[in-house]
Amino acid sequence: MLNRITLLTIGLAMATCSLAQPARRTLDWKDFTKSISETIIARPVRTGEFTIFEITNINKFLYKVEMQGKVFELQTPIPTELQTLFRLNPTELANTANSKKAEEAVGKISEQVPVMKKIAESPAAKTDIAKTPAENESAEEFQKSLDLVVTKCLKYLDKSTLVAGYIFDLRKVRNEFISIAQMDLPYADIQSKTEVAAAKIPAVDIKSQYFELKKLYHEVETLYRDASAKAEDANATAKQKKQIEEALEEIEKADELIDEEGLLGLLDEVSFLNDELRNKKNFLAVAPPVQMDGDYVAYQVTITPTYTKTVGAHKNPINFKFDIPAKGGFKADFSVGPVVSFGSNAKDETYFLKEIPGQDSVSLHKQDNNNAISPGIAAMMHFYPRTGKDWALGPMCGVGAGFQSVSDVNFSLFLGASLILGKRQKIIVSTGASWLRVERLKSPEFKDGSKYAVSKITVGDVTEKVFKPSGFISISYNLTNRVDIN
Repeated sequence: MLNRITLLTIGLAMATCSLAQPARRTLDWKDFTKSISETIIARPVRTGEFTIFEITNINKFLYKVEMQGKVFELQTPIPTELQTLFRLNPTELANTANSKKAEEAVGKISEQVPVMKKIAESPAAKTDIAKTPAENESAEEFQKSLDLVVTKCLKYLDKSTLVAGYIFDLRKVRNEFISIAQMDLPYADIQSKTEVAAAKIPAVDIKSQYFELKKLYHEVETLYRDASAKAEDANATAKQKKQIEEALEEIEKADELIDEEGLLGLLDEVSFLNDELRNKKNFLAVAPPVQMDGDYVAYQVTITPTYTKTVGAHKNPINFKFDIPAKGGFKADFSVGPVVSFGSNAKDETYFLKEIPGQDSVSLHKQDNNNAISPGIAAMMHFYPRTGKDWALGPMCGVGAGFQSVSDVNFSLFLGASLILGKRQKIIVSTGASWLRVERLKSPEFKDGSKYAVSKITVGDVTEKVFKPSGFISISYNLTNRVDIN
């Protein structure tokens, strides 16, 4: 018994989970013609279920996607961080990769090394027996400071060369990433190209290299200032002092040029682009879920190319809309149309009086009615399940009136079944039993073939209106209005 209860509980839980799953309708941007078909995205959804519409393999860096339903709107604009970059044409992109500031900085640093070496070989930096002990000591200190400047400057030059190379590589990779983001390709192809471009990112801790460069700069700057001070004590020439000051200015300019390259920001951009190009959500547009509580969920989709210099005239905005029909639950519809009743009970019985010769009496006789049908107009109510198809079957009922004058409206009742054809504007074929008010002989007061005194009978008094069942068939039209459910 316990096992049965456990199995039943598990089964109910699985059923609940399965029912809780929303109905997804997916359009593949790269296979648009096939997936836009009704069988793919407009399959019926059961009443009460949530429906989610999504577009896969669409590059949201390249397209703005708006999806409007009954009460929602979703917009996915291009990320702000990339809008400016994506408006660059290929030439401008190439120019951003070929920035010469870092290379210029390396050139300025390298130019100062021979200048310092030349000063170190000058008499001011050498001891001499002609000099006093104090002057020789100053010359030695000047020599040491210049040696330290040259040694540290060479290290600074090596590190600057490395960092300049990293900047060049990162700019190239960033521009490749931007070019990839502008490609109208499936997600899988974007990933392949992104991986190839990402492999070109230098496999080192670039931030650490940059911070080491900044540390070396401050050390070199301090040593230059120290050498400038010792030049005074060593009685260096005015030209040598000016060369040291100019060298320091060039080193400072080199540091400014490297800072202008924005290495840390460039590194963040490359990391951001790498992550975003690998993020599948950037290639998937998903509308919020909408619960099916009516006849349809209507979607309006607008796909607009974002403004980039790489998007040509063939990239036109695309607008389309579609409805997802409901499946399950019952619906009541109304229609009006002609009704034809048939059978003997659908016809009036008429009688005539025949005089009897030599007597003051008449005989009552039934007259043939050659009408095979009884036409009319009926207002009908139809009950049927939502099938999500172009047809449905269900019961119906209705009331009608014959083609008579307004002062003599002849009501009738109808009960049967209907075949509903169509989804929005429907043609409905109905059949079943009708109850018409027809003329019948008053019984037992009058009998067919009996004799009656002329003074006691008239033709209009021998019949009365009674309800009689008969068969009917009807073709009606269902005129609908579209009402949005808020």
